[in-house]
Amino acid sequence: MKLDPLRKLAAALAAALCLAAAAAAGEEPKGADESVAVKAAKEVLEKHKDAIVEVRLVLKTKTSVGGREAGAQEQKVEVNGTVIDPSGLTVISNVATDPSSMFSIDAGEDNPQFKQETTVSDVKIVLADGKEYPAKLVLRDKDLDLAFVRPDQKDLKLPSLELKAPPAEPKVLDEVIALTRLDRSANREPGVSVARLMSVIKKPRTHYVAMALMETGCPAFDAQGNVLGISLMRIGGARSGGGFSMMAMLPSVLPCADILEAAKQVPAPGAEKKPKAEAKPAEAPKAEK
Repeated sequence: MKLDPLRKLAAALAAALCLAAAAAAGEEPKGADESVAVKAAKEVLEKHKDAIVEVRLVLKTKTSVGGREAGAQEQKVEVNGTVIDPSGLTVISNVATDPSSMFSIDAGEDNPQFKQETTVSDVKIVLADGKEYPAKLVLRDKDLDLAFVRPDQKDLKLPSLELKAPPAEPKVLDEVIALTRLDRSANREPGVSVARLMSVIKKPRTHYVAMALMETGCPAFDAQGNVLGISLMRIGGARSGGGFSMMAMLPSVLPCADILEAAKQVPAPGAEKKPKAEAKPAEAPKAEK
């Protein structure tokens, strides 16, 4: 049955309203082609989701004033990390290992009598399937907000993300893909999103800042699915009215090259124990004199 002109007009208006509603809701109409970034995001999710793990740590913080202990606190921390080597070497934010490190200007600068020390114990890497591996904190870089943890068990072959520089550096307003893993309330399900870069910071080192804040310890990719780096906390030293500027703390993506350069300093398995063992023999000659 043919539609008369009024019915044709009504049908066209209804279709237009449906398209407008879908656009307002951020949905693509059925039959529309997916963007390159959305297609790549789906592939990134399936290929790399198991490289995002949960890292559990126990932090013990001691505070002293004028040489006297003023308090001690123990807390359990659960954060996301990215496995960058089949051996299980995992990158997390250094802030997770020492919350006070987010303040680039320590209280000790204004009050030399104030000291705060945080030690890390009982580290575990938890895979997507729930399997746990006891681990150790093997390296921290406060300036880059980088920390590396590694399983105690040797000869592992865990799902990992290979870090390598992308073919081209992303530019402002380029699309980027953020991969993450939700918390326990969401059954630790993997998640992925597409956003745009709002800024590329060049000094003192390159960081990529997305319009949608990316969770620290998780990787970011360009619109073609090439890994850009890992989201960490960029910590500045700006003061605001004599205090600390909250804008100095900014989740942003540290490029692969900087992470790989820092990873070169990670001691070989077992080597991190040697400095403590060698400390006493090195002091022996002074004791004899």
